[in-house]
Amino acid sequence: MKNFSINYSKGCIEALGTDELNFIWGFAPLFAVRMRNSSGELFKYEAQDAKEVRELADSFEYIFDCGISVEVCVTCNSNNGFTTWGINVKNNTNMAVECVDYPNIPFAPLKKNGGDGAILFPYNEGVLIDDA
Repeated sequence: MKNFSINYSKGCIEALGTDELNFIWGFAPLFAVRMRNSSGELFKYEAQDAKEVRELADSFEYIFDCGISVEVCVTCNSNNGFTTWGINVKNNTNMAVECVDYPNIPFAPLKKNGGDGAILFPYNEGVLIDDA
């Protein structure tokens, strides 16, 4: 059976795969917001750094000390397994939002890096990548 699990209170994806195999290797934050102040300094705020997490009707709101809040809504279509992500940043600071990072899924280390992981890339008959 397919498995996709988000821990909203921790701000991370906990499971992606099947009941027998989880492809998540390490910590997978739900989002990161990168902001710059007027001096050009970069600040990064990730879901797990929020001072408070509120459950709303169909989403979760992450509130940060700096003056931003981030609303996250993830829906999964049970017919095709596709997920739809919505991330809305409310900026009550004098900084500019530079970008919003959607989750990066940390997979197991590839063989080149001492692990036993590999990536199947759908090129021609298929390419097995284990040394990227």
